[in-house]
Amino acid sequence: MKQKEYDQKFQKYDADGSGGIDQEELFEFMSEMVAPLKPEPADIDFIYHECHFDKDQPIMRGSMPVLMPILVEWSILHKAAAVAAEMVQLARELDTAVGTKPHEFVKKKPEKSSMCSVL
Repeated sequence: MKQKEYDQKFQKYDADGSGGIDQEELFEFMSEMVAPLKPEPADIDFIYHECHFDKDQPIMRGSMPVLMPILVEWSILHKAAAVAAEMVQLARELDTAVGTKPHEFVKKKPEKSSMCSVL
Protein backbone atom coordinates (compact mmCIF):
# COMPACT_ATOMS: atom_id res chain seq x y z
CA MET A 1 0.00 0.00 0.00
CA LYS A 2 1.26 3.47 -0.80
CA GLN A 3 1.21 6.47 1.52
CA LYS A 4 -1.68 8.03 -0.44
CA GLU A 5 -3.80 4.91 0.18
CA TYR A 6 -2.87 4.95 3.88
CA ASP A 7 -3.89 8.61 4.06
CA GLN A 8 -7.23 7.91 2.39
CA LYS A 9 -8.01 5.05 4.79
CA PHE A 10 -6.95 7.17 7.73
CA GLN A 11 -9.17 10.09 6.71
CA LYS A 12 -12.13 7.79 6.15
CA TYR A 13 -11.94 6.25 9.61
CA ASP A 14 -10.87 9.31 11.59
CA ALA A 15 -14.58 10.16 11.64
CA ASP A 16 -14.34 12.91 14.23
CA GLY A 17 -11.34 14.56 12.56
CA SER A 18 -9.29 14.37 15.76
CA GLY A 19 -6.12 13.33 13.95
CA GLY A 20 -6.23 9.82 15.41
CA ILE A 21 -8.29 6.66 15.14
CA ASP A 22 -9.79 5.78 18.51
CA GLN A 23 -11.16 2.38 19.56
CA GLU A 24 -14.67 3.06 18.23
CA GLU A 25 -13.29 4.19 14.88
CA LEU A 26 -11.00 1.15 14.78
CA PHE A 27 -14.03 -1.05 15.43
CA GLU A 28 -15.79 0.51 12.41
CA PHE A 29 -12.68 0.04 10.29
CA MET A 30 -12.38 -3.62 11.29
CA SER A 31 -16.13 -4.19 10.84
CA GLU A 32 -15.95 -3.04 7.25
CA MET A 33 -13.00 -5.34 6.58
CA VAL A 34 -14.88 -8.48 7.68
CA ALA A 35 -18.50 -7.56 6.92
CA PRO A 36 -20.99 -9.04 7.59
CA LEU A 37 -19.05 -10.36 10.59
CA LYS A 38 -18.24 -8.07 13.51
CA PRO A 39 -15.01 -7.89 15.50
CA GLU A 40 -15.07 -8.71 19.19
CA PRO A 41 -13.52 -6.54 21.92
CA ALA A 42 -10.70 -9.10 22.08
CA ASP A 43 -9.97 -8.37 18.41
CA ILE A 44 -9.47 -4.68 19.20
CA ASP A 45 -7.15 -5.67 22.06
CA PHE A 46 -5.25 -7.97 19.69
CA ILE A 47 -4.64 -5.17 17.18
CA TYR A 48 -3.41 -2.78 19.87
CA HIS A 49 -1.13 -5.48 21.27
CA GLU A 50 0.27 -6.56 17.89
CA CYS A 51 0.96 -2.98 16.83
CA HIS A 52 2.40 -2.09 20.26
CA PHE A 53 -0.05 0.78 20.57
CA ASP A 54 -1.09 2.36 23.86
CA LYS A 55 -4.77 1.50 24.19
CA ASP A 56 -5.47 4.84 25.86
CA GLN A 57 -4.17 6.77 22.86
CA PRO A 58 -5.61 7.07 19.35
CA ILE A 59 -3.78 5.47 16.44
CA MET A 60 -1.97 8.21 14.55
CA ARG A 61 -1.62 8.63 10.78
CA GLY A 62 2.07 7.64 10.85
CA SER A 63 1.10 4.24 12.29
CA MET A 64 -0.89 3.19 9.22
CA PRO A 65 2.03 1.30 7.58
CA VAL A 66 2.25 -0.81 10.76
CA LEU A 67 -1.51 -1.13 11.25
CA MET A 68 -2.66 -2.07 7.74
CA PRO A 69 -0.71 -5.34 7.24
CA ILE A 70 -1.83 -6.54 10.67
CA LEU A 71 -5.45 -5.62 9.92
CA VAL A 72 -5.31 -7.42 6.59
CA GLU A 73 -3.86 -10.54 8.22
CA TRP A 74 -6.45 -10.35 11.01
CA SER A 75 -9.31 -10.01 8.51
CA ILE A 76 -8.11 -13.06 6.53
CA LEU A 77 -7.86 -15.14 9.71
CA HIS A 78 -11.24 -13.89 10.93
CA LYS A 79 -12.92 -14.82 7.65
CA ALA A 80 -11.14 -18.20 7.54
CA ALA A 81 -12.35 -18.99 11.06
CA ALA A 82 -15.91 -18.17 10.02
CA VAL A 83 -15.65 -20.45 6.98
CA ALA A 84 -14.19 -23.24 9.12
CA ALA A 85 -17.05 -22.91 11.62
CA GLU A 86 -19.54 -23.09 8.76
CA MET A 87 -17.83 -26.22 7.39
CA VAL A 88 -18.02 -27.89 10.80
CA GLN A 89 -21.73 -27.10 10.97
CA LEU A 90 -22.29 -28.51 7.48
CA ALA A 91 -20.36 -31.67 8.41
CA ARG A 92 -22.60 -32.10 11.47
CA GLU A 93 -25.70 -31.68 9.32
CA LEU A 94 -24.35 -34.23 6.84
CA ASP A 95 -23.61 -36.68 9.66
CA THR A 96 -27.18 -36.31 10.87
CA ALA A 97 -28.61 -36.76 7.37
CA VAL A 98 -26.43 -39.79 6.54
CA GLY A 99 -26.60 -41.29 10.01
CA THR A 100 -22.85 -41.76 10.44
CA LYS A 101 -20.10 -40.06 12.30
CA PRO A 102 -17.11 -38.71 10.36
CA HIS A 103 -14.71 -41.34 11.69
CA GLU A 104 -17.16 -44.13 10.76
CA PHE A 105 -17.55 -42.80 7.23
CA VAL A 106 -13.81 -42.59 6.65
CA LYS A 107 -13.12 -46.09 8.05
CA LYS A 108 -15.56 -47.80 5.69
CA LYS A 109 -13.83 -49.52 2.83
CA PRO A 110 -15.24 -48.79 -0.59
CA GLU A 111 -17.06 -51.67 -2.20
CA LYS A 112 -15.53 -53.08 -5.34
CA SER A 113 -17.32 -52.04 -8.47
CA SER A 114 -18.08 -54.46 -11.25
CA MET A 115 -15.20 -52.91 -13.17
CA CYS A 116 -12.78 -53.94 -10.38
CA SER A 117 -14.00 -57.53 -10.41
CA VAL A 118 -13.25 -57.79 -14.13
CA LEU A 119 -9.65 -56.75 -13.59
